[in-house]
Amino acid sequence: MLDILALTAGLILLGLALVLGIVVFGLGAIWAAMRSSQISRQEEGSR
Repeated sequence: MLDILALTAGLILLGLALVLGIVVFGLGAIWAAMRSSQISRQEEGSR
């Protein structure tokens, strides 16, 4: 019984870590894209 609970808790934690990693990676990619587009706009404005 305890082994099943430990396994379930481990899988839940692994799933949460995976979801959190995907969310952070997605936000990082979006932020990088927004930042690069802002930088390119600033370069066009300074010319």
